[in-house]
Amino acid sequence: MNSDAGLEGRIEVLRPGGFVLELAFDFGLGVSVLFGPSGSGKTTSLLALAGLVRPARGRITLAGVPLFDAERHLDVPANQRKMALVFQSLALFPHLDALRNVAYGLPRTLTRAARREQARMWLARMRAAHVADRYPHTFSGGEAQRVALARALASEPRALLLDEPFSALDHGLARELGAELAESMALAAMPVLLVTHDRELARRLGRQLTVLNAGRVERTGQVDDGLLG
Repeated sequence: MNSDAGLEGRIEVLRPGGFVLELAFDFGLGVSVLFGPSGSGKTTSLLALAGLVRPARGRITLAGVPLFDAERHLDVPANQRKMALVFQSLALFPHLDALRNVAYGLPRTLTRAARREQARMWLARMRAAHVADRYPHTFSGGEAQRVALARALASEPRALLLDEPFSALDHGLARELGAELAESMALAAMPVLLVTHDRELARRLGRQLTVLNAGRVERTGQVDDGLLG
């Protein structure tokens, strides 16, 4: 992998209850999959990369830029890492309509009109333009997912982190949104890290695969190498 273009490093994270995550990684451009059972450390990995959990040891670089280095006492704040993290819960603002949810993360150097125009563009790209003036409590599961992805991508991140993005959707809708996400990611020159325990989704979207179990990397390789069984 070309670490100058992607996410690279090695971290050790200590969690309450004695859980220890040890992760060495080199996630290049395109979709990499972090696969494993519940409790294996997948979400902890995303939180550490995003700057929401501090590793005890290690380092993290994105596009060659150091974001965390324990030995150098370097820890770039989460809001300065230029990573977009989409949680399983989506975390949309309930008091804002879809348009304002997407516009929220856009630079304040833009005029209000420019932010709204960009937000509409991203909603349209994610096929959610029809909910622009509606509030999250009125969204279907698929609509909420599309708005969350539009909000993440509108911030023009340098990396996209997805935590079980389709787990709350039925199988057919998950496949449909997975195909749309794959199409969007094919145009995005950034590392995308997808956390999932869904083998079909991993095969459909991913290129590189890292299998975690009990906080340790069991194996790595290409998704089509038969590592998913």
